Amino acid sequence: MKHKARGICLLSIMVSLAIGCGKKSADRVNGGEGGDGGDTTGPVVTPQDPPTAATVGLFMDGWKEKSFTTPAFDEKARPLPPRSR
Repeated sequence: MKHKARGICLLSIMVSLAIGCGKKSADRVNGGEGGDGGDTTGPVVTPQDPPTAATVGLFMDGWKEKSFTTPAFDEKARPLPPRSR
């Protein structure tokens, strides 16, 4: 039973590789039927950026530098773990 499962797994991997690594005859990215790259004669359009939200966060116009001061503490030795009996 183990050998049969391994054989089926190996066969499915080989079939997947054969299908996935085959030569492509058409340009699927541009939707063309050949390797000519599709239609490139159209105009280039630059999209308009959406407006910036008022809640954009900390790096827009109202940002001010802040400093961080660590709180005071006393350095002590780490407690030992409890002994097991």
